[in-house]
Amino acid sequence: MAVHEYGTRVAPIIVEGAKMLYLNEGVKKIASLIVVLVAIGICLWLINTYVPMAHSINAILNIVVVLATIVLVLKVAGIWGDVVSLWNRLTGNWLTH
Repeated sequence: MAVHEYGTRVAPIIVEGAKMLYLNEGVKKIASLIVVLVAIGICLWLINTYVPMAHSINAILNIVVVLATIVLVLKVAGIWGDVVSLWNRLTGNWLTH
């Protein structure tokens, strides 16, 4: 890893002669998140299309996968803790640490 002039860690992605282009780690995180979301979508589509199941079970499966995907996105974005904290404040549940 190299350190960019602004102090952020970046990884080299392309080497052209003596010039290196760098990709910020945040961009890499977003790109990997997009790949994971596409993979989840394809898997869910394959299950919905080719696995015979009752409509009610299919609906429950879709809801669970969508909720798990939302949690994944919130965790990757770094705001899952804030959401849980807000929920605890709204419902009156206080976590003791």
